[in-house]
Amino acid sequence: MTALPTFRPKRLVVDEAGLFHLGESTTRPPFSVDRSRPMFGPPPDVELRPLTFSDRPEFHSCHPEAMLYAVLDSAQDLDWAFNSHLAGYDLVSLFLGEQSRELVDAAPYFFAVREGSQLLDRWQQATPSNLGILIDSPAPPSAVFRHLREIFVVRKADGQEYFFRYYDPRVLRTYLPTCNRDELAEFFGPLTGLIAELESGDGFELFRRDDRGNLERLPLGSMEFEEPSPEGSG
Repeated sequence: MTALPTFRPKRLVVDEAGLFHLGESTTRPPFSVDRSRPMFGPPPDVELRPLTFSDRPEFHSCHPEAMLYAVLDSAQDLDWAFNSHLAGYDLVSLFLGEQSRELVDAAPYFFAVREGSQLLDRWQQATPSNLGILIDSPAPPSAVFRHLREIFVVRKADGQEYFFRYYDPRVLRTYLPTCNRDELAEFFGPLTGLIAELESGDGFELFRRDDRGNLERLPLGSMEFEEPSPEGSG
């Protein structure tokens, strides 16, 4: 397989007025930002179950509020994205302005999810589907979004700009091993780890940088959720 070219992220400042959220249906444009509320709302309060991974039970989110971030590819499953919106998740398109209106049914959407949420159980049940990637980072959602947007718009050596589908696990698995330390540092930025389904679709793996800045791939296995104890049991 031919290695992907080395991309240079396009540096830009995201104008929050140009962001759009996933709308209430697929037949109307997404609604524009409501400046009366925070840009990135917290994930909904849902019933949580302790989450571990079968091959690495010691792994947990490094976020101070035990959250993971996600980039969901609606081109793979728009219904999954829409149902997540209906469940209260604040999905924000990586496309800006009119592009977010025109490409509402094919956009990558960013959102935060609490570790142990039922949504992660749904995410696992959707595999193998290349639905998107999960992200481990201690940074606030606004900082993570800005970085994800920055590496989304890329410029090749000929100056032509493209959208980089790094949130597709098939692309991520191919691209990251081609990067040197400096490129990995630039790509990861405030991100501690990236979680994507395995090529076989029967589990997940974690991409992160080791102490020397080299790429490290750790098999995580499948997500395991601890069932709540029946009332009155002891």
